[in-house]
Amino acid sequence: MAVSTSTATLRLFWDAAGVTPARRVVSIVGPVFAVGIGQFLGPFVISLLLTRIQSGTVSWESSWPLVVGYLLSQILGTVIGWRVVLWAAWTMEVRGMALLFQRVFDHLTEQSIGFHANRFSGALVSQTNKLLGAFEMFWDTIVWALVPIVTGILVATVVLAFVMWPYAVFLFVMSAAFIALVFFATRRMRDLTVAEAHAANRMTGFLADVMTNIAAVKAQGSEPDERQTAGEVAEIRTARDLDVMRSFLTFSAGYSSVITIINTGAVAAAVLAAGNATIDIGAIYLAVTYTLTVTGQLWSINEVIRNYNKVIGDAHEMVEILHQPATVRDRQHTELVVTQGAISVRTSRSGTTASTTSPCSRTSTSTSRPGRRSAWSGSPAAARPRSPACCCASRTCRKGASVSTARTSRRSPSAACAARSPTFRRSHCCSTGRCARTSPTDCRARPRIRSATPRPGLTRWTSSNRCRTGSTPWWGSGG
Repeated sequence: MAVSTSTATLRLFWDAAGVTPARRVVSIVGPVFAVGIGQFLGPFVISLLLTRIQSGTVSWESSWPLVVGYLLSQILGTVIGWRVVLWAAWTMEVRGMALLFQRVFDHLTEQSIGFHANRFSGALVSQTNKLLGAFEMFWDTIVWALVPIVTGILVATVVLAFVMWPYAVFLFVMSAAFIALVFFATRRMRDLTVAEAHAANRMTGFLADVMTNIAAVKAQGSEPDERQTAGEVAEIRTARDLDVMRSFLTFSAGYSSVITIINTGAVAAAVLAAGNATIDIGAIYLAVTYTLTVTGQLWSINEVIRNYNKVIGDAHEMVEILHQPATVRDRQHTELVVTQGAISVRTSRSGTTASTTSPCSRTSTSTSRPGRRSAWSGSPAAARPRSPACCCASRTCRKGASVSTARTSRRSPSAACAARSPTFRRSHCCSTGRCARTSPTDCRARPRIRSATPRPGLTRWTSSNRCRTGSTPWWGSGG
């Protein structure tokens, strides 16, 4: 086993419940007050009333505070206390299961294809459901069984120590012996419970896999083989479950024996104390009531340990998966951070898509303002072989918006470029080749960008610049 699943499961469930830390505290501390006030303070008030009845001093004028005290103990402990605990535990478990589901989902989606190829998808779903169910059962057991048991033993021992201390010591020792026996049985049954969980996952995973690939099963006519395999996995699940049952029957006999000894000891202590006239009827009632409450809670520890074993067994496989690092992370969490700033195009190249070489197919340097895009358009050399025109423009290009008016120059390229800003902030017509006058029919003012089609390493612009007949769109690239 790669990790200690018992410790890892407990840590995982504790951290998942920490999504609501205040409600986790209420879920643990709340049962202490509910049990102490509702199940032990009430009987204590009744014992005081029985003592007054025995002494003949009971009356409504003197005893009505005891009646009110008993009523308040039941309201605070049973009515209000457990409702608050129920609200805190319920909301904590719902939020904790949502957190666990998100963690499992993130972990499984980050695994490689090889990880999923070696596992049944139905088994992963079953393991996830078992993990969520184990989380709910774990906290239900703590809130509704484990904390009340511990609280009952401690409160009964402390109160009875002031009434009948020898019996209080006897009750505490026998309770500790019962808990030790239960934990010993737990260690023996843990492996059986894990094996039963494996068999259950295999059975549900097999069913999910066959149903997912039912078309392939029917196409090959392998229904009899799959039916035989289904019977085998069901038999294995039944055998593992019966192993758990036989072990539990053996240890539960020991549990019943210890509880019988405790109840008998309570009756014997009451008889001896009454015979020696060292205790009144109220103390006897208190001892018997507390003993029955404690033994009833001790018997519940069978369910506590059984639930604990089931929790560890159900969560075993998914906890191991959660502790497996992702060998290949298919999903990346890197996001594009958009910031403001200029986009500098160091070099750009323009030319024609026609086969005829154009003098404009040269390299030039330009810089665009933030938020601006560059567009190149013009007529090829085939249209005017003796006076090709280069029309370039720079402006914020929105869909359907016009590009700046193209300009031409009679001067030499170097003079034309020198006359303008080196950054070419506005529209210009300049190239390292020959620049010539462009007639209105060659490249009319205010051309419009129609579409932009990406090409490998290039971007093609289709424009409506109404160039001469035979012209083709220009392409441009930059870096």
